[in-house]
Amino acid sequence: MPTCAFMIMLLLTITTPLPAMSAVDKPLQTRTERQNPVPGESAQTVPEMRGTEKTAVKPKPGSNDRVSPREPSNSLIVNLSLFLVMGIAALLLVRAVIRAVRFMSMSGLTKMRHEKFNVLSPLVIRSLENMATPLWGENHAWLRKYHIKKKRDRWILCDRKRDGFIRSQSEKNSVEISLRDTNFRVNIILLNGMRKNMIMECRDFSESELVTSLEKVKSVIMITPNSTSQQKGP
Repeated sequence: MPTCAFMIMLLLTITTPLPAMSAVDKPLQTRTERQNPVPGESAQTVPEMRGTEKTAVKPKPGSNDRVSPREPSNSLIVNLSLFLVMGIAALLLVRAVIRAVRFMSMSGLTKMRHEKFNVLSPLVIRSLENMATPLWGENHAWLRKYHIKKKRDRWILCDRKRDGFIRSQSEKNSVEISLRDTNFRVNIILLNGMRKNMIMECRDFSESELVTSLEKVKSVIMITPNSTSQQKGP
């Protein structure tokens, strides 16, 4: 009996048809077939794969497209310009700090005098220029006929360039304007190469008083022999 039952089960297994392939197994089979193509199908799949590759486009022999040479870098010029600007800014900052420290270290009376000097400087320089131009000529950027120096409480007009406040040997005429407590004081300190001490006091700080004193200085310089002839030459 057991043997007969076994034979019947074996016959049923052999005669039973195999189940159809499920939808889940199809993609696996498809991927397997793609990875291992049949020799007969290789001629069809290879062109499709080659079509997807990117190929470099070669220029035609007759085309005008040329590779332009690489332009030189301007980084060196930019760096030098930035370095120069930074240097100038640092110099101006140092000068401003030095002036601020000096101003803060001054006493109250000295600060008032310093502020008065800065306020009156444009007036004094303009008056000196108006007097010096008819005597020695007009100043230009490339040629200076006269020079004006200022420091603390005085302005100096001279017909030669000075190294600071040190008089040069070629200097012939120089005029000094001092800032007093209540007025200007005009002094001719050099006339035609000779030392002078001709003082003219102003009554106040007005422009009219200063111009009147400088007109007197101008007349003295003009009547002095050889005081203006050297400046009017070439």
